[in-house]
Amino acid sequence: MLYDDFNITKLPLLPQEVCGVEALKTFSHNFLTPYQPSLVRGSVEELEMRIATLKEQLKDAEEELEKLRAGQQESIM
Repeated sequence: MLYDDFNITKLPLLPQEVCGVEALKTFSHNFLTPYQPSLVRGSVEELEMRIATLKEQLKDAEEELEKLRAGQQESIM
């Protein structure tokens, strides 16, 4: 709230310093895509993430199934 014109970007903590053009080019993708920290396997957060992904995949599969069913009904008529 204090600094409305600032954009905060989360970045990973690396084991080494980013030095040189090539290292900077490699690291620069972190400025364009949000950083997703690795989740501990078996943690609540990891399971919630997996469930959200599976729900999205199920929704996509159900939509595809409905399209196929609609196509079959049109071809029968």
